Order: sequence, then C-alpha cells, then structure tokens
Amino acid sequence: MEKETKMNSEVHVVKGALEDVKTVDVSVKDVKGEMTKEDKAITKEEEDTTSDGGFIKVEKEGIDTKDGEKAEKQVPIERSSSTPQRELYELQENVKALELELSQELEKNKAAGLRESEAMEKLKSAEERLEKQARETDEANKRSKDIKDLHKHSDLSIQKAMKELNIIDTEAKSLTEKSKHLEKRIRLYEDKLAEASEDLYQSSLENELLSDTNNQLKIKIQELEGFLVAEKERFNQRDIEAKDLATKLQSHENLIEEHIKKVLEVSEVADTRKIELEKALQKLKTFEDTIKELEKENGSLAEVNLKLNQELADHGSETSGFQAMFAALEAEKNQTAKELQASKGAIEKLTNKLTSETERLRSQVKSLAEENSQVNEIHHSTKNELINIQEHLGVEKSKLDAMASEIKKLTSVASEKSVLESKFDEVEKQLKNAEAQLKEEVEKVAELTSKLHEHEAKASEQVSVDEEAMKLHKSNLQETETIGKGEVEVKPRDIDFSFPTPKQRNVTTTQKAETSHFMTLKIVLGVALVSVIIGVILGKKY
Repeated sequence: MEKETKMNSEVHVVKGALEDVKTVDVSVKDVKGEMTKEDKAITKEEEDTTSDGGFIKVEKEGIDTKDGEKAEKQVPIERSSSTPQRELYELQENVKALELELSQELEKNKAAGLRESEAMEKLKSAEERLEKQARETDEANKRSKDIKDLHKHSDLSIQKAMKELNIIDTEAKSLTEKSKHLEKRIRLYEDKLAEASEDLYQSSLENELLSDTNNQLKIKIQELEGFLVAEKERFNQRDIEAKDLATKLQSHENLIEEHIKKVLEVSEVADTRKIELEKALQKLKTFEDTIKELEKENGSLAEVNLKLNQELADHGSETSGFQAMFAALEAEKNQTAKELQASKGAIEKLTNKLTSETERLRSQVKSLAEENSQVNEIHHSTKNELINIQEHLGVEKSKLDAMASEIKKLTSVASEKSVLESKFDEVEKQLKNAEAQLKEEVEKVAELTSKLHEHEAKASEQVSVDEEAMKLHKSNLQETETIGKGEVEVKPRDIDFSFPTPKQRNVTTTQKAETSHFMTLKIVLGVALVSVIIGVILGKKY
C-alpha cells in the first residue's frame, strides 16, 4: 500500500509541472532502491531458509523482470528531459505504462505475499523440525553421556576385577613357587636321608669293629689281671724267703763274734738291702696303681662306647621325627596341589565370565573375595602348621637335652659290667632301627678307631715291657736264691737289676693315663659340639 501511494503522488507531480521531472527521477530512484532493498531482504530470507533446513526454494524470476522494466523506464525519462513536449507525451505514456506495471506489480506482490506466507509456513515447519532435531540431539547427547558413564563404570569395575584377578594370579604363582620350594626341600631331605642311611650303615660297621676291638681289649685286660695276680703271689713268696734269710742271718750272728768287722760290714749291707727292699715294695705299689689306672681306662673306654651308642640311638629317634615331618610335608604338598588346581579352575571360570558377562561382575567379585579368604585361611593354616612344627622341634630339643642329662647319669652308673652288657645289647637294637647320622660323627668315630689302634699298640708295647721286666725279675730272684743257699756273705748287689724296669713302667703308665684322660676329654667335647651343630642346623631349617 505504501508503494501505491508513492506512485500516485509521483503521477500527480508529473502532470502538474515539468520542473518536477527531476523529482520524479529521484522518486523512481528511491523506488528502485526500495525494490533493491526488498530484493536483498528476500535473498537473505532465502539464504536463511536454505541455511536452516534446506527445505524452501524461492523463485527469483519475477524480481529480475521488475529490475529490467525499471531500467527500461529510466532511459526514456532521461531522454525526454531534453524536450518538454516529448517529455510530456512520454510521461503520459510512461504514466500509463507505470499504471499497468503497478497493477502487474500489485498482482506479483500478492503472489509474492502468498509465496512469502508459504515460505513462512515452511520456515515455521522447518523451525519445528529443527527444534525436534535439537531435542533429539539433546536426548542423544544425554543418552551418549549416560552410555559414557556406564562405560566408565563398567571399565572401572572391569579394572577392579582385572586387578583382583592379577592379585589372585600372583597368589597362585606364589603358591606354585611355594609348592616347588617344598618339593625341592623334600628332595633335599630324601637325599639327606639316603646319605644318612649310608653313613649309618658305615657307622654300624665301624661300631661292630669297635665292639670287636673292645672285646679283644677286655680279653687282654683279663689276661693281664691274671698275670698280675700270679706275679703278686710270686713276690709274696720272695718276701717270705727274704724274711727267712734275715732270721738265718740273726742266728749266725752268735757264731761270728770273731769276725766283728765283717759282721759290721754285713750289717751295713743288710741295711742297704732293707732300703732296697722298701724301694721294691714301693715299686710294687706303683705297679698296682698302674693296674688300677688300666682298669679305670677300660671303664672310660666302655663309657665312651656307651656314649657313642646312645648318641646313635638319639639320632635314630631324630630320623623317626624327620620321617614324621616328611610325611606331614607330603600331606601339605598334596593339599596345596589340590587347592592350586581348584583355584586354577575358579580363575578360568572367572576369566570366561568376565569376557562374556559384564553385568555379573559384582557376583564374580564376591566369589573371588571368597576364594581369596579361602587362600588366606590356607596360608594361615600353613603358618600355624609351621609354628607347630617349630614347637615340636623345640620339644625334641628339650628331649635331647634330657637324654644328654640321662647319659651323664648313666656314665656314673657305668661301672657295673652286667648293666653295661645289657645296655650295650639295647644300644645295638637301637642302632639297627636308626636311619640317620651326620658325617662329622663318622669322622670322629674314625678318629676314635685310630686312637684305639694306637692304644692297642701302646698296650702291646707295655705288655712286652712288662714281660721283659718279669723275666729280669725272675732272673734276679733266682740269683738271690742261689746266693742265700750257697753263701750268706755274698753281696746282694745283683738285685738292683730288677728295679729300673718298674721306673720305665711308671713313666709309661703316667703317660698312658694322661693320654687316656685327654682322649676322654676330646671325645666328650666332640660329642657336645656335634649335638650343638645339629641343634643349630635344625633351628635354621625349621
């Protein structure tokens, strides 16, 4: 409507005066500018419609025709300005044409309005569609966020489950390593048992040899005792004969008054003879002391044998303890193997469930926690069993100490032969049942055997020396008998030959006593060291 009013005003101005042609041109230009503005607005609307949804397409043909017609109108108006008549005529024609054009433009504007209304409706529908799409996109974004949150939650739960599975795998690996370690220890114990059985067999053979040597020594000692008793009887007879000779000398003193000087000399010789006889008696006493020392040494050797046999019996009891421990360890090994198999099956099931079912993670985690508690209980039970084994070892150590005290008590009672023989038989029975002994004890037994051989050599040397001394003593006694029967005035200096041998005998007996005491001390210290080493080794292992 505004456009029509403007065009009517322009027509009246052209009819009124020619001077206002320029104003008409200006108004036409203004109309043209307004039309261009409308075209630009329409193009912008078209662009907006195409950018919003791409659903509307505006036709531009009518607007282009308008622009062409307006350009054609401007040309004759500008030409008519030269001549006023032509201009008036042309203006009239132009006015008519403009009226026609205005009517056409009004129709076109109506069509454009209809098109604009359709475009607005399409724009509204597009906006509604865009709003729906925006809502759908918002819902999709919300759903994507929820899905992402669910994915994050599921990832966290999966990570937790994987961590727990890794923990279970590490625990299973540790259990397998423990089982392998236990198997290695069992193999070591089996090797040690085999070595100990071999050592025990060798020690039993050596003990049999020692028992044979001890029996031989006992027989030799009995023979020496019988020989010493016979020699004592002979010495007593010689003392009686010497006393008889003294009485005979006193009876002949009345007959030898004329030979006072000779009698004085003979009396001096008799005094010296008495002194020598006293020395001989002292030597006999020393010989008896040596016999007693030999008996004591025999007793100490018997005690040493008892100690060795009892120690072997103690080690036999220790082997029985080791066997019990070995059986317990085998049972533990079987249990751990079964539990490992069960845990492996459970782990495989859990891995399959984790890959197939993510929704049941919580229930699977609970089952894993239960299995972990079972593994922890098994671990605690193994710890308790190890503590019980250590307590059992402590009890066994206390028993060993008690056995050591009993051994000390038995050594004090070992003087009786019958008790020793019965205990020796019991020790032999215990040696047959024993299954383990250390290498150090075997080496010490070998040292004892070498020392016993040395003792036998020394005893044989002493027997030979004693035999030589007895022979010399017999020869001296025979000479004294011949002198007493033949002539009383013969000087009894030959008796001196019988006395150096007991000095040698005394020296040998003292040396033997010292060596025997030193030997017993060495043996006792060695046994104590062996027991201490065994206790330390068992304490470290268990």
